[in-house]
Amino acid sequence: MAGPPVTAVPSIIFLVASASRRAGGMFHSVRGLARACAAAGAEVRALALRDEFSDEDAAAWDPVPLELFPVLGPERFGWSPALKRRLDALLAEGVPSVLSSHGLWMWTSAVAASAHAPRIVHPHGMLDGWALRHRASRKRLAWRLYEERNLRGAAAIRALNDSEAFAVVAALPGATVRVLPNAVELSEPPATIRGDVPERFLFLGRLHEKKGIRELIEAWSALRFPMPELIIAGPDQGGCLASLQRDARTYSVEDRVRFAGPVDGEAKEALLRSVDAFVLPSRSEGMSMAVLEAAAHGVPLLLTEAVNMREFFAIGGALNLGALPDAGEIAAGVERFRAMPQGERAAMAANARALVSGRYRWDLIASDFLELSARVASAEGA
Repeated sequence: MAGPPVTAVPSIIFLVASASRRAGGMFHSVRGLARACAAAGAEVRALALRDEFSDEDAAAWDPVPLELFPVLGPERFGWSPALKRRLDALLAEGVPSVLSSHGLWMWTSAVAASAHAPRIVHPHGMLDGWALRHRASRKRLAWRLYEERNLRGAAAIRALNDSEAFAVVAALPGATVRVLPNAVELSEPPATIRGDVPERFLFLGRLHEKKGIRELIEAWSALRFPMPELIIAGPDQGGCLASLQRDARTYSVEDRVRFAGPVDGEAKEALLRSVDAFVLPSRSEGMSMAVLEAAAHGVPLLLTEAVNMREFFAIGGALNLGALPDAGEIAAGVERFRAMPQGERAAMAANARALVSGRYRWDLIASDFLELSARVASAEGA
């Protein structure tokens, strides 16, 4: 991104709808970037809406100061006059040189659109085709009211991968887009490839229809004996859990499918070290933090192409489940993995872990983001 000479490390406000585990992977990705920027010497603070987990999870943002604000009215919209007043007050004081706004379609986007500060918008996969089709009428209204103004007024838009960059440009021709992936802290040492019988597979992420969990549960009913265990871990979104539990009963796999609920910290670490494989049959992803975490722990990966992490396939670091597989295709992919010798599984996991350790590190991503932020701030002041 060409521009005026870069200034000193900028001060940054991170604006996000949820700063807790309720946000799924965004909890880890936004917090990880904010903390890495602070570690690099930037003045960083975060503003977010309060939810049922945010007070408990606030300490995970340390040393980044996190301020939480109440939501009035429907939670899915996130209207919080107190948040806007606080941001306006900070801007009046000249505190941030850059506003870093994360996620789309909620009221935080309207707040960002009205803010008098240069901003970088992070869609987090919310402009791709599946996401735009999901609840399309609501998003068309949001687009007209504030989201187009938010995106078109951004000094830069950060995409997580090339696929998201193409989606951004398709929606906003001429936009300034910078590709900066998510990152993860490397686990030391990696988990041991288990090979126990029955095997244990893990889905980790928000329980949302775009994740392909319903097809995954149906696929489980088609697997050969001995049937492996499937652990589904993550926060419920919009009542999806009850529907998935009904699916497990419908397909008579409730004795082999376990719903573990939200996991984090030591519980998630223990879970990642107890499974044979990680499976994500998603229909749409920005960039999955759960994939990076599983790879960092040395857990073999089974992914769809819609996860948008094709570099893992290119280096032999993941088993490809296909583009948008149905239950039969998912079952076939799981059986291909089960037939792999332990040495091949270990090599696949090692390839993925090496990719993560060389490319997806927070210190590298934060350095690039701070350079982008400094250029944005310099251009505004020029």
